Amino acid sequence: SVCRHLQVHTISYSQKTVTRYIQRFFLTAVEGTETKAQEAAAALLAHLRKHPNVHEMAQVPIILPLLCQLWQQYSVSVVQAGHSLIQLYDLLVQKVWNDRIDSCHHGQVTKLLGDIALTGQKIGAEQHLLQQSGFLWSTDDERVAFIHTLFRDYFAGKALTDQFFSEDECKSAYTWLAQHQYKAESEKTLSFMAGAVYQKKGLEGLQQLLKALAVTPREALGLQYLLLQLRCAEQCRAAGVPDAQLEQIEKEYGLRQALQAWVQKSLKDKTLRNQLTTVLSRLPHWARDVVAIYGRALKDKSKDVRIAAAAALGKLGCQEAVDPLIGALKARCEHVRRSAAAALGKLGNKKAVDPL
Repeated sequence: SVCRHLQVHTISYSQKTVTRYIQRFFLTAVEGTETKAQEAAAALLAHLRKHPNVHEMAQVPIILPLLCQLWQQYSVSVVQAGHSLIQLYDLLVQKVWNDRIDSCHHGQVTKLLGDIALTGQKIGAEQHLLQQSGFLWSTDDERVAFIHTLFRDYFAGKALTDQFFSEDECKSAYTWLAQHQYKAESEKTLSFMAGAVYQKKGLEGLQQLLKALAVTPREALGLQYLLLQLRCAEQCRAAGVPDAQLEQIEKEYGLRQALQAWVQKSLKDKTLRNQLTTVLSRLPHWARDVVAIYGRALKDKSKDVRIAAAAALGKLGCQEAVDPLIGALKARCEHVRRSAAAALGKLGNKKAVDPL
């Protein structure tokens, strides 16, 4: 049981394995010709390439089969969910519970799982419901663990959202945010919370959450503060918040200007650059926003800045970076050319084949 629990938490599928699994799944699941199966597999793979957060989900062994089943039965719903984590996990949980738990108990089980996700408490009188939930392992000391940390983060985010808007429990949510909001292991929980907050209270709720996150001055935490805000904004964009409202939030909190400033700093600081591009590679809207800055830096007088800019563009994963990187292949400096070539290799765009 312990070994199985550890494997679920640590094993991740490669892109090659994900592709093979999806192709085999639809060959056996789709009725009709082999062509129809191939078309269904190709459509899902294209969706994964378009949405990094969904692709990250597909690499989790326990989630990939569920994702394939969802696509087969409700592809329209999955497409509409886009890359909103909260919407996609709502669909996954609903699918798991359809044959396990009566719909009248869904709210109760969600709350119980949220409490366990936040506190790690033991199973109580509702043991039969939790055992039917499909998301828990039992441990030797009568405690429970989630079958994957992403499900723990999902239920924790839902629970925190309920607390956040509860007069009786809001202090608990604020306390949790103060203690955990800048910890790397809390990143997904906060992303789920941002999506759930928008689901529940819309733009007003999002603004309330951003204000709660701003209790600690941004100057004291620098880039971590900005990236946290960008994750929240991206989840709300994925959930369908109108662009005009998001632009209002971006201006109010100075997100775009702050991001541009950190991008400039990252050109001379490898640690900052790695931290920034790692997060932005999962936030497509903001990643595309900084491609132009790194693209201009490819023409900087400093060789080191040009090398750093090329490396950053490769890590961001935006196809908009292909043209400026192709231009950098003509640089006099061999190190700049190598960095640009490596970045183009990561982007995998056929347009770069001949120049390379």
